[in-house]
Amino acid sequence: MQAALPCAPMRHQLPVCQQAPVIACGMRTRVRKLAVPGSLRASSRLVKPRPAWSTRGKGLDSFARRGRDAEADSSFRPRSRCYQTVTVGSGGCYDASPAIQTRASRGTSPVSPAAAARDPAVRLDPRSDCKRLMIATLLVGMLCVYLLSFAVMFLLIGRRLDAGKMGMDAFAVGNLTLGSAYVLQLLEGPAGWSWMGVVNHSLTLSALLAYSVGGLRFFGRPTPLLWPLAALALGYAVVQIIVEWAWGPVARYVLLAAICALCFAGMVVVLLAGLRTFARDLRGEVLLFAALISGICVLNVLKLTKLLAGGLLALAMDDQFQVVFYVYMCSLATIIPPFIVWLVLRRLTDKLRDMAARDPLTQLLNRRGLTEALAARLRRPNAGARLLLIDVDHFKRVNDRYGHHAGDAVLCAIVDVLRGAVGTDDLLCRMGGEEFAVVCPGADAGTALRVAERIRIAVASTVMLQVAGEAVRCTVTVGVSGTFDDDASLVRAMQDADAALYRGKNAGRNRVESGDVVAPVSPGGEGAPGAQSAMER
Repeated sequence: MQAALPCAPMRHQLPVCQQAPVIACGMRTRVRKLAVPGSLRASSRLVKPRPAWSTRGKGLDSFARRGRDAEADSSFRPRSRCYQTVTVGSGGCYDASPAIQTRASRGTSPVSPAAAARDPAVRLDPRSDCKRLMIATLLVGMLCVYLLSFAVMFLLIGRRLDAGKMGMDAFAVGNLTLGSAYVLQLLEGPAGWSWMGVVNHSLTLSALLAYSVGGLRFFGRPTPLLWPLAALALGYAVVQIIVEWAWGPVARYVLLAAICALCFAGMVVVLLAGLRTFARDLRGEVLLFAALISGICVLNVLKLTKLLAGGLLALAMDDQFQVVFYVYMCSLATIIPPFIVWLVLRRLTDKLRDMAARDPLTQLLNRRGLTEALAARLRRPNAGARLLLIDVDHFKRVNDRYGHHAGDAVLCAIVDVLRGAVGTDDLLCRMGGEEFAVVCPGADAGTALRVAERIRIAVASTVMLQVAGEAVRCTVTVGVSGTFDDDASLVRAMQDADAALYRGKNAGRNRVESGDVVAPVSPGGEGAPGAQSAMER
């Protein structure tokens, strides 16, 4: 004979969304939480028996009646659990896992109390489930608000950045798609097959692609976004339908968790590899970002494991793991968008600082940039260096004869020659007009003179510009300073190099000269092949 469960009042122990037929256990043991059929894993415990008198009560009878009415209603769909019962001991029944349900359906002997106690589908306290369900739902709602709000902010910031949006438009699309995916998750209800679930998974994977494209654009690698996003969303929707048809809903969720885990792991690997290349100036920020992404990667791996072990029960909103998962996601949604804004602001300030330190025409360091670079170099031990001042001979004639536009082109061509003639550790600077400077760290007098002579020969032997079939060539005069290793000696070195430069100009140009060493070159000597242009006369 079946009686009510030995607990009172029962209506306070199960959430409304989980009301279902309750059949008493003849052993007077109480099951505090019910299970999802098809699950492979959960936690369980049978509590201590209560006196028989506690099983009698109008509240329990009405609750059981409501449960039977709900079961009879074909439209009834519990939000997180369905219910089946099996016989325990001498005729009592309780809600059990699939293994025990299968055993009962085969007509075998009643399930023993020990087997019931070991059943992993029985949970502890449904009131805790209600709290976790409310917390998880609230977290998902907050996550939607965060993602959609920051999507609008990213779009506004991207509009202010004009052409160089630094990936803000892609980040906005990523937030928009992921926020929409979580909205669909709230509307969808329990995990299973539905068109909203298919769209939800496609949007989730598209968000990862959008974030990846945003990162590439932030680091200066133009990447298309819209057509790859549409192709991925449609293609993955087809894949989901095939997987659902072939292996069922659990396989579809397992596929998404596995792909997300692999994508996040790939992001971490790329970021760590970029510390030596494209992200060298953002070492601390990239390490923090990699740590945050590693956390969500680990959570996806755990979700994959729980799905393989417990089926769709792992995705129940009142599951403790889901609460932890959404707490971490809300933390990411709170931390990462301001972090991205900080990265954009830092990149903008670095760009402004670089613009202030470089010549806009040739992109070489200007005087200010050279001073800052030398200040960093001179802090190193044994940081002695020599200065080379380079002046283009008769450059005014180029502007007068060919125009200032041709003069600018000649200056850019000379810069290309200088870059190829100096060493990798040397600093190249445009001091102003047609005057340039090279700083050779650790060079002695002989090395500095060899670099200066190499520059002179390379410039004189290169055609800088073709104007109406006429080859435009030019020569340079180079003045070499002594050694300097601090700011005071740098001032003296610039004065010495400037004096040597003007001595070379007065001695006939197209030559290298230092304070005590002169390397004259005749106008028709090495490095000046062919007829002399107007600049050399």
